[in-house]
Amino acid sequence: MRKDVKKLLSDMKNRPGVYFGKKSLDRLSTFLSGYICCVSERDGEIGEYLPGFQEFISERYNIRSTHHWSEIIQFYCSTEEEAFDEFYKLLDEFSTDRRCAKCNKYQHVPKVFQPSRHCGHRAAISRLTKRRFLHIIVS
Repeated sequence: MRKDVKKLLSDMKNRPGVYFGKKSLDRLSTFLSGYICCVSERDGEIGEYLPGFQEFISERYNIRSTHHWSEIIQFYCSTEEEAFDEFYKLLDEFSTDRRCAKCNKYQHVPKVFQPSRHCGHRAAISRLTKRRFLHIIVS
């Protein structure tokens, strides 16, 4: 995640009223898109502000669709404020996740270490759901 976006997200979490008027994931997502568009115009390069977050949310909720991450989160929350808070919980979880270098799948940072059956690397295994395991390469 870009450092400027990380700081901006932190500021928006602490003072959402200054940026959006109220806690709103839809407004946060729109604001971030506009911010990245502006930075891209200024710097002349298009960059992702949350690289891999879309895939992480799809994996987390076990959804295969083209819906934006903000729409997926909002679908599972009953209010805008709850969706806003859930986004930051998921962002914290995402910041501790990594990809396997060989299979390129998102892996949750686990507590128990054991060899991965998926790609054969020494990997850490964590239960994301009762039926599914994800792994990471241990550096």
